[in-house]
Amino acid sequence: MVAVAAEPEPRTDNMSEGIMGWERRPDKPDTNAADAEGVILTPERGMSPNGLIPASPASVGSRALRGAAAMAVSQYGIIALNFGLFVALSRLLLPEDFGLVSLATFYAGLAGLCRGLGLDGALIHRQEEPEATAATHLFLQLVTAALALLIGSLMAAALWFFGQSALALVLVALCGIMLVDAAGSTARSLLEKDLRFPVTAAINVAAYVAGAATTILAALSGWGLWSLVAGTATTQLALAGLAWAGLRRMVRPRRNRAIAAWMLRRWAPPMLAGSLLTTVLLQFDNFLVGNLLGLALLGYYDRAYRLATLPTGAITHVLSRVALPTYSALQSDTSRLSRAFGLTAGLIARGSALLAVATFVAAPEVVSILMGESWLPVVEPLRFLLGYAVLRPLYDDTGAVLAALGRLDIMPTAMAVQAAIMIVLGPPSAFWWGVGGVAICVNLAMLVGVAYVYARLRGLLELKLGSLLGPPAAAALVALAGGLALSGALPALDPWALLVVKVAAVGALFGGVLLILERARLLHDLRLLRRLAPTP
Repeated sequence: MVAVAAEPEPRTDNMSEGIMGWERRPDKPDTNAADAEGVILTPERGMSPNGLIPASPASVGSRALRGAAAMAVSQYGIIALNFGLFVALSRLLLPEDFGLVSLATFYAGLAGLCRGLGLDGALIHRQEEPEATAATHLFLQLVTAALALLIGSLMAAALWFFGQSALALVLVALCGIMLVDAAGSTARSLLEKDLRFPVTAAINVAAYVAGAATTILAALSGWGLWSLVAGTATTQLALAGLAWAGLRRMVRPRRNRAIAAWMLRRWAPPMLAGSLLTTVLLQFDNFLVGNLLGLALLGYYDRAYRLATLPTGAITHVLSRVALPTYSALQSDTSRLSRAFGLTAGLIARGSALLAVATFVAAPEVVSILMGESWLPVVEPLRFLLGYAVLRPLYDDTGAVLAALGRLDIMPTAMAVQAAIMIVLGPPSAFWWGVGGVAICVNLAMLVGVAYVYARLRGLLELKLGSLLGPPAAAALVALAGGLALSGALPALDPWALLVVKVAAVGALFGGVLLILERARLLHDLRLLRRLAPTP
């Protein structure tokens, strides 16, 4: 899916590829860094820099770890850029601008389902006939992108007929940008297949800087929502151009019937189903809010989602660099794998719960300082979505350990149930309770998914969920109650002063409860984490 430049990490992340584990090994949603990680856990698939001669496992492992470090640095650069862009655009654009682009992104996701065939994973996986495979991959990418543009254009014509001309134009533009994304996908995949992660990392940062600069300049020039589209186009053009320049060899699109049939039969069916489930899970709430409640409310809702998930997303990026290589290395040792998973899940639970409670208590100050007084309607959906922000990293982490265990059947079932919850309960929730109802439905779907997956994991790993998740939950409840009580007692102060006092109080309460309940475990986990962390 094409990322909107204002959001380098779009909501339509490759959950179908990462969580479900069908395309590659466990990865993080929707970034090129994630795709690289999909390769680092499979040294038997490693290739030399020319992409033709298999590399030794030892060489692959050392290069992969160096590459993971480079990708981590680049992703944190993009997260920082994303945060700054979030703040700047909140001051330059209107809620309706974000709302319309978010709704167009949903329709573009539907049109682009034909692109969710797992072709990148097929190219990275296949070792035979590398040149013919790359040529066929590029051919199929361009064909499916052209098909997506055709489908999107037909959808846009229907929207235009019903009087939604602006939405129709943005939809066509986003689908057109898919052609650019398709043109660069082969080069990016080959760079990852060659384990040239530092090159990929540099390309990612450069492209997102170019896209962000374009978005800001266009917004300052009064382009409104089209500044988001312009930034998206710039990002994709830069990604494609720099990837081919970094690859230093050209590939001409050409179909090999046997290879194309292998790609479409082997990879397409499960990935297509995963793409559909992902679209429903990650974008259907935008569809509901935009169509039932209006573009302005969708703009507020979209900003609330971004703000809620930004801090916990940073935690996931940190721990995924430890979890992914660790799970892969320990997949044959159930006891050690259980301890490693418990370590990662515990750290995720503690960190995300603390950030969520602090954000909930200080939500008015956070929104006022970062976005301005005009965005205070974001506070309500932001608070509702913080439950999702806590659960999502836990859910993502389970995808990695399930893939390491070879249990790729569990996540599709969980996602199907979650999608059903959104489809059945989402519309009435939006109709009766508005934006808050949609957010509650999103929380419920994620809670059911986490509960189901953890229930299945109990039969595969040696887990004590009470001791794993109980202390963070208790600390969060105490910190939330104390923080809200303090908020009601504080006098009217400067927003910065209120923010500092509230965050300090929440942190002290949360940390104090954790020290009382699990001081020994905290110290043990920190020591173990340092030993497990891969070093470049």
